[in-house]
Amino acid sequence: MSYLKSFSKVRAYPSGFVFGVALFTVLWSSFQLSGIADRGETHTLGYIEPICIEEANLRLDAKLDTGAAISSIRAKVLNAEELNLGDGTVKVKDKKDAPRTSIGKPIRFELADDRGRTQVVELPLVDVVPIKLKEGGYVYRPEVEMTFHIDGRPVRERVNLAPRPNFEYAVLIGRNMLSEGNILVDSSRRYSNGRKAKMCRRQ
Repeated sequence: MSYLKSFSKVRAYPSGFVFGVALFTVLWSSFQLSGIADRGETHTLGYIEPICIEEANLRLDAKLDTGAAISSIRAKVLNAEELNLGDGTVKVKDKKDAPRTSIGKPIRFELADDRGRTQVVELPLVDVVPIKLKEGGYVYRPEVEMTFHIDGRPVRERVNLAPRPNFEYAVLIGRNMLSEGNILVDSSRRYSNGRKAKMCRRQ
């Protein structure tokens, strides 16, 4: 008898209340799914695209390379000796000879756009990473976090600073930024939305 009374009380909720709960559940689920879809939206760009570097507000062309794990930018390190980084990069035969430097210290470096205009940037040193050389040994490059505006979308990830004297493009966008920005690369395309990058808009 007590069970039936209890059951009848459960059934006695006003129909408006039940409808409201059901509607809220549906709308909340739709909102969450919509957010997931937005975060997972991908867009396809060419293998050469103009970008804007937020920290320097410089625009230049970048190569989008799915074969590179980490993004890289041509930079001249101005306080390399303070950080025990030689001339900005350190070559060693073995990882046991890795340079000792203070992670978190400010690293100052100079960037240049495609017209030769320069800008000095100072950011915390995030890491010093080894890159294996074809001829043997390793080169250690400093790494910072930067925001690249790619097709007008800000993407923040790690970037290593490198001389890149023999490369046509000053910026290489690797898989870390491509993944973070949900970017697919069409190797048959260049400058998907024109050759001029949108100016950076700070978030």
